[in-house]
Amino acid sequence: MDNEKKLADLFKAAQNQTPQTSFDEVKNRFLESIDNLDQSDIKSTKKVFTIKKGLIMLSIIMTIGLSLLIISKPKTTIEQRIAKEVKTKAKNTTNEKLFPHNLKESGELDNRIFQQNFETYLAQTSLENVLLKNRSSMENRNFLFQPIPIDSSKKKQEIVIPILTANQIKSNMKQKELMLKDLMKFENGKHYSYIPSGAFDYLGTKISLQSFVISQTEVSNLEYKTFLNDLLIQGRTDEFIDAYPDEGLWFRMFGKYTPPEGALYFKHPAYNNYPVCNVSLKQAEMYCAWLEEEFFINYKLDTDNKDLRYHIRIPTREEWCYAASSCGKYNVYPWGTDSTKNSDGKYEVNYKPFPKKFFDDGAFTQAITTAYNKSTFGLYCMSGNVAEFVYESIYKTNSGTAGGGWMDDAETIKIFGPDPYKGMISGHPNIGFRVMFTKIGHYKLKKI
Repeated sequence: MDNEKKLADLFKAAQNQTPQTSFDEVKNRFLESIDNLDQSDIKSTKKVFTIKKGLIMLSIIMTIGLSLLIISKPKTTIEQRIAKEVKTKAKNTTNEKLFPHNLKESGELDNRIFQQNFETYLAQTSLENVLLKNRSSMENRNFLFQPIPIDSSKKKQEIVIPILTANQIKSNMKQKELMLKDLMKFENGKHYSYIPSGAFDYLGTKISLQSFVISQTEVSNLEYKTFLNDLLIQGRTDEFIDAYPDEGLWFRMFGKYTPPEGALYFKHPAYNNYPVCNVSLKQAEMYCAWLEEEFFINYKLDTDNKDLRYHIRIPTREEWCYAASSCGKYNVYPWGTDSTKNSDGKYEVNYKPFPKKFFDDGAFTQAITTAYNKSTFGLYCMSGNVAEFVYESIYKTNSGTAGGGWMDDAETIKIFGPDPYKGMISGHPNIGFRVMFTKIGHYKLKKI
């Protein structure tokens, strides 16, 4: 009760007290305070907006600049990465960073890793120009590029049997048909050359030879791969394994100085038109037998004697020299002079011009089978590129090579030059082969 009375007395006193500030003054002060508050808020809002706008503009500028930087920066292609790796390899004189595979301590190529990591890489990459471009950078280490004896006790690489796709089978069948047509139509001179019968001076002895037909080029990687794939298509897996080139020879011969072709040479399509190498004499004979068999199966003979056929084989040394010399017309080199260069100073052949240099003639290792000028009979690379298997007699009692290759000197690549591979039957990075055939009987051929 006391509290309520005190409160009533205070209100009564306040009511009777004279006011010190008029209503108008209070009103004006209130409005002035509102104006000041609005101006302060507006300034604060403007300040916040200006900072926010600045941050947004800065973000936009940075985004545009980063986008332009990404667009203007050249995209690193697979070829550029390989070129960089080749350059690094040349500096370090090592081969371990160039290719995605492992080398076992024995120097063999681990084909399982090769197949798993390399097939897609090969399908997406065209390396021929890259490798050729970087050959000059490797020239300064040619003195290191010397072969070492091959350890024959080491096993071949493990062969992985590929599973051919429908498109690969179709492409292979098309290529095989083309090869057989070239054989049937040899008279048009596009892939084979006819060598007429005659006599010539062979190492001081006059000998006579019957006519024959010989391939204008060494057997290529593509032709040999067509043979291998056809064996798989026919289910002849064991023969595929027996006929597969020994790719590990590159590494077993040159070790860490293996040229770039080592892991690429047989598998990569860029080397399809290069001569096949690292095949043994037996494997070359398997190829000849396959080609003869497929020709006989796919084309019937318009004659009463169904056993007549083309006999396809490796040439004898006499036959090879007869063809290389244009039937005895030339006795030094197949192009008709005693120099490895033409009148313009350009090399006529792929060989080793100097003891410790390989690149001067335009090819670091092998070259395309048609890379140099052909002979009078239209034959390419009878000298140089790769030495070619030959029989010492028609009875196949002994074997050797003729013509020399990219690892041989000017004397070895002569038509009648010395044979550094006399008695050779195993594969080698410097050895390939070409085929010849004799037509037994007189008949016409028709497609079945």
